[in-house]
Amino acid sequence: MAYIAFLEDLLEVDENPLTYVNRSLHPGTPPQKVLRWATSDMVSRLLWLNWEKLGIIA
Repeated sequence: MAYIAFLEDLLEVDENPLTYVNRSLHPGTPPQKVLRWATSDMVSRLLWLNWEKLGIIA
């Protein structure tokens, strides 16, 4: 369920997906809305990703 909510949020935002993820996961940035996908498991998986190997430069 968290993964589906994450994908839905990515489709709804008007910013770069990586920027959205970084902003959402940064502890000092209050989210614009409740992040249904921000479960501990989903956050761990997103932080584990090597974005550069995926061709996404942070």
